[in-house]
Amino acid sequence: MAIATAAIRTAVSELLEGDIGDLDAGTFAEGAFDGQPDAAKLAVLRQTSTASHWFDVVIDDHETHESSSLSNRATTRRVTVPIAIEVWTGLATEAQEDDRAELLASITDDLETACQALSEPSALDETSAAVATGIVGGLMRDRDHGGQPSFQIVEERWDKRWVHSRIEGAVIVGAT
Repeated sequence: MAIATAAIRTAVSELLEGDIGDLDAGTFAEGAFDGQPDAAKLAVLRQTSTASHWFDVVIDDHETHESSSLSNRATTRRVTVPIAIEVWTGLATEAQEDDRAELLASITDDLETACQALSEPSALDETSAAVATGIVGGLMRDRDHGGQPSFQIVEERWDKRWVHSRIEGAVIVGAT
């Protein structure tokens, strides 16, 4: 079964970076990831002239989608591909209590905008190089397929001057 995992990852990254779709360039940039040494992550997060939020796209193990035929004669099937987007936001200073609510509101506004862009029909049909992703409808859904992807604040590290968030969703792919 061929799933265009690289194309899916690329399309999601390009959409968040503003290369495809309607998100503004400079809000998100690929470059921070889970397991990265703190010093390296902090160096990336301090590049605020490049982006406000840094991310990594993580594609989880796929599973057969419920709409797939169980017949052995079927030549195609649909699979659900879970996707997590780990997002780190660098902070200019250790926030005071007064600033915290405003900073978190700004972060959640950007995450909400990203979720809306990811769930726009046809937004993830192909990469900027016209490589097809095979995503049904060209959009990311929540993991239960009922709406747009969801997000959460995972960790607030005011001492390290970052906030870690996560966008979670899934795409349905027609596989051969």
